[in-house]
This record gives sequence, C-alpha cells and structure tokens, in this order.
Amino acid sequence: MHRFAPLGIALVAIVAATGLINAQLIFGLGNSAEALGTAYGWLLIAKLALVAAMLLCAARNAAISRNESRTADMESNSRAKALASLRGSLATEMSLAIGVLALVAFVGMASPMG
Repeated sequence: MHRFAPLGIALVAIVAATGLINAQLIFGLGNSAEALGTAYGWLLIAKLALVAAMLLCAARNAAISRNESRTADMESNSRAKALASLRGSLATEMSLAIGVLALVAFVGMASPMG
C-alpha cells in the first residue's frame, strides 16, 4: 500500500487535469457558473462529491495502514479491528466508485447547456 500511494496521487492529479481540460472543451471554464446551474452541472457536482468521498476513504485507508505498520506487534484483537475497519472502508470506496461510474454515464448523456 505504501508503494501505491505515489502512483495513486499521480493518477488523481492526471484525472483532475484531464477533467479540467474536458470541462474547457465542453462548456468553457469561463461558463462554469452557467453550466453548473443545469442538470448537467448538478450531475457533475454529484460526481465530484462522490470522488471527494472516495479520496477521504483512501486517506482513511492510508492512515489505518500506517498505524498498523507502526505497531507491528499489535495484539490480534487490535489487528482484527484494523482489518475490519479497512475492509469496511474499501467496501464504501467501491460503492462510491460504482456511483461515480453511474453518474459519468448520466453526465455523458446530458447536455452541458441544456
């Protein structure tokens, strides 16, 4: 997990940059306020909120992993709690990812200035 963190950060940065480029190409960043007032904009805002929640889950996963690696000699009960917490957070993150994919499909069908 520790080796994945830099890659994950780079991938999130690439997705953010391509998202900004896509927004510029679709409706122009100068028209953001107008575009966000449409159904397209509301879907886009919902998608961004889900992605932000996914990033919070990822940060939580990293914190759990970091804490577990610092205390390598944890008692088995504490380790089991940490793993259960990690599993729950990963399940939440996966559910959010499915929601993001669904919203991407709807955003793709919506008109940005409709």
